[in-house]
Amino acid sequence: MPILPHTLITKSPTAVETNVGPEIILMSVENGECYGLGQPGSDIWRLMTPPITFANLTARLCADYDATPNTIQSDLLELLEDFHRRNLITLT
Repeated sequence: MPILPHTLITKSPTAVETNVGPEIILMSVENGECYGLGQPGSDIWRLMTPPITFANLTARLCADYDATPNTIQSDLLELLEDFHRRNLITLT
């Protein structure tokens, strides 16, 4: 499924998260794998509560980070596609 501006991004109910300092570690129950998100990934994960559209998530990150909107959008798409492949998020 392509990620479009109106795509709603929701955390998977099977994704388990824990804070380790300022960063989040995720566990995919389905895959039996753990993922360290780092600071930017942790910020993005936190912004997905409650579910958020791709356009709104991009706008929030543009307000918080000193990078061009195109760079933020490109990097965000890459991360969200990875999350989706790993069943950590759903897209509607």
